[in-house]
Amino acid sequence: MQRRPAAVRKSQSFSGWAHRPLEGGTSGYATSSIDSCRLHYTLSGDERAQDKVLLIMGFACCQGYWDPQLGRWGIATAHSSSPLSSSDFPMHVCTFDNRGVGASGRPLGAYTTRQMAVDALSLLRQVGWT
Repeated sequence: MQRRPAAVRKSQSFSGWAHRPLEGGTSGYATSSIDSCRLHYTLSGDERAQDKVLLIMGFACCQGYWDPQLGRWGIATAHSSSPLSSSDFPMHVCTFDNRGVGASGRPLGAYTTRQMAVDALSLLRQVGWT
């Protein structure tokens, strides 16, 4: 598993696609146990928190679409603001791009929900949440 210290990802915003950093986030790649597809993920929030939340976006959208929800939870993003503080609801959040989307790998062939479920389990194991 490779990690980059500063989380930067491509995200849809009202002004179009833009690279922007997540405050206090880290990003990297996990590998699917099915076919070694690389899965791009971002961890944000309080890594010491007991509550771990995996957000899985629908098939055709990248993880950046979770930004409005993260902002409501008090996790800073470039395109959200929140009256809450992350200290009010401490949690460690993982978002990721499904196979074929965003910065994740694009293996040839049809994708199944079974493959995508195994991808999510592989990611959880590699970030140490299982």
